[in-house]
Amino acid sequence: EEYKHIILSHFPEIWDKLFIETSQSGGYHLIYRHSNKPEGSRKLAMQLIDGKRDTLIETKEEGGYVIVYHSPGYVPVQGSLTTLNTLTDDERHFLLEVARSFNEIPEQDVSHNSKFPSNQSITRPGDIFNEQGEHSDLLQEIGWILVGVKGNIEYWRRPDKNKGISATFNYVPNKLYVFTSNAEPFELNKTYDKFAIYTQLKCGGDFKYAARKVKEDYPHLFTNNGNVLVAPASPKATHTNGTAQNGSSNLVDVQFPPRTIFWHETTDARGKPKLSLSKSNLINFLEYHGYGKLWLDKNLSHFINIKDHIVTEETPETIIDFVKKTVQQLPEGYLTENYTKHDIWETLLNSITKLKSKDYLETLKGYDLKFIRDTLDTAYFFFKNGIVEVTKDAITLKPFNNIHHYIWKEQIIPHDFNQLDEETASESANCLIGRFFERVCSPANKEFPGDRSKRVIDLARLEALITAIGYLLHTYQNPALTKAVIICEEKISRDDEANGRTGKGLTAYAISKLRKRVVYNGKQVDFDDRFFYQKISPDTQLLYFDDVKKNFDFEALFSFLTEGFSIEYKGMKPIDVPFDKTPKVLISTNSVLSNDTDSHRARKFEIEYSDYFSADYTPVDEFGGNFFEKGWPDDDPEWDRFYNFMLYCVKHYFNNSLSSYTPVNLNERKLLAMMPEEFIEFSDIIYDKMQKGEKVYREKIYEDFVAEYKSYGPNSKFAVSQRATTKWFNFYLKIKKIDFVEARITTRGDRSRYWILSKYNINNTLINDEGNNGF
Repeated sequence: EEYKHIILSHFPEIWDKLFIETSQSGGYHLIYRHSNKPEGSRKLAMQLIDGKRDTLIETKEEGGYVIVYHSPGYVPVQGSLTTLNTLTDDERHFLLEVARSFNEIPEQDVSHNSKFPSNQSITRPGDIFNEQGEHSDLLQEIGWILVGVKGNIEYWRRPDKNKGISATFNYVPNKLYVFTSNAEPFELNKTYDKFAIYTQLKCGGDFKYAARKVKEDYPHLFTNNGNVLVAPASPKATHTNGTAQNGSSNLVDVQFPPRTIFWHETTDARGKPKLSLSKSNLINFLEYHGYGKLWLDKNLSHFINIKDHIVTEETPETIIDFVKKTVQQLPEGYLTENYTKHDIWETLLNSITKLKSKDYLETLKGYDLKFIRDTLDTAYFFFKNGIVEVTKDAITLKPFNNIHHYIWKEQIIPHDFNQLDEETASESANCLIGRFFERVCSPANKEFPGDRSKRVIDLARLEALITAIGYLLHTYQNPALTKAVIICEEKISRDDEANGRTGKGLTAYAISKLRKRVVYNGKQVDFDDRFFYQKISPDTQLLYFDDVKKNFDFEALFSFLTEGFSIEYKGMKPIDVPFDKTPKVLISTNSVLSNDTDSHRARKFEIEYSDYFSADYTPVDEFGGNFFEKGWPDDDPEWDRFYNFMLYCVKHYFNNSLSSYTPVNLNERKLLAMMPEEFIEFSDIIYDKMQKGEKVYREKIYEDFVAEYKSYGPNSKFAVSQRATTKWFNFYLKIKKIDFVEARITTRGDRSRYWILSKYNINNTLINDEGNNGF
């Protein structure tokens, strides 16, 4: 598993090329083709079992053999023996190098102990450097690259090499084990402790010279006589029933490897003690504990912390807070003789402005991390106990040790996932959230409008809602499906009647339990504000516009939904967010987004919510309690039912895409949002005439409407123009999905425009009153 993990982390395409089988003794065979001349079989990694050497990994090549499937006890894991893939030189070399990294018995150990053994009790410079020194800077200074860390084991790549692993540190305890050639001054299959690394790189392999020079290069590791450490080895505060092993209570869990101790005691010109701060060591300390910056693009980075592939977004304030907690919980007199931890913090405070400055903290290591992201046919959800993978075929819980990329801490759901059987999980009636969705998809019974018990679930609408939730939970941006989900009211308001409280907010909140969202107050949306999108962070997965008004500028979201967008943070350059990293969009409204052009329809998926719930009758009244944290204790089985049903919504979406349904009042509400109710009634009458084959002229519609409804005539309270009535009637015909044509006709030199139903337009060619064809 460790071998597989390393390959998948650094060169994942190799793994899929291998034929893999298990042997009858529990071992593995990894079989491939290679075009070069085969070499003889070799032992790549050895191990000690009960003091005896034993082969751990070996090759079988020219002159060697293996027994394979179909022989009894040999089971294929992946691939086929009859279709073996050919590896390139680089791929094969990488496989062998990774195998050598597991060798526990190197050919030779290079150290000052092996050259100058000592039986004395005195601590030698080499011993001190091995205890307190740092090897990383020495290796990086000559071009070695730290390519990964797993547990306490570091994986290094030699200079002038683009891929692969050349050495490990700490696989052989506290030693650099080199298993590649061309790594001067290090030799193949030898180990080097920290002092040996220093000696090889700085002193030409001369240990006697290195013992003198190391005290000059690292004076903070030694007292004036150069023989004794200022303090004992740096401890790691380990909690045991609330008390750390070194006797102090509630110590922060922090280590201080060499060159991360950011304070040190020296003497001034008069020989008096002085406490100094090392800004470079403070950066080393922060980097050791996972702090760095994540590049969003070439112009902008965010501060982050990385622990075991989990990434947290940080700020200068949270970073300094970590340093403060570290100092405050140190043992008194730690690595100093004359100063307390309070003195250390005071010294830090004297430089706090510089330490919190962006210029200083931006010297932290930069990362370009690859995060686990949804794909076209797979969605991932992160729970406390593992990763849930959702496809069209299954919902599967996988352990975190399968992680090969990174995840945001904010995206981890703070519950364990306990999977239910699919029959239970997929039935909306089996969970509170499902029954809530059933209610909002239950229109009023026309015969018994006030009796909720008489309502019947609109199953097509429920299906549409379930697929819409699955669509929003699936963060992959499919360029063939670029929709904002819009939840609006089914009930039509009359006069100044106020609707709302139908459950739209609870739906959005339910989605936010699985995906990180940013909420915008729909009443205060200003797309002209250049900093409008600065609330969005790299881990945002959903944009929720809450309770937008009918004049909401939906067109301002067009490019967001189909092309990506730009974020401009105050005092920083804008960054471009590509389409594939944009959040999904959910909009709720008590009115309706009336514009219904082709461009708008292509970007909207609208669902009506019935008035089952209202300000006077809430989900609490229906179900007898609150949802989520306010109503469910952590061990309430309703959490399991909720998460299983929501994930089923994703699976259902994968199998059905977005399901449409026939709206009840959506089109009527769009008409009312665009035009007066009187004009809708007037248009119904005009449409009856069109069904009899009549042409309807623009001028005539205007004249007849203002004649019948005086309050809309010239100089009246609600005066309208012919342009307005023309626009209204065009919208009426489109919303009603009436098949019509609009044309103009010339009669005795006068040109007039009119509408006529397509079925009365012979061959879609209009005939004017004088018998001439034309428009």
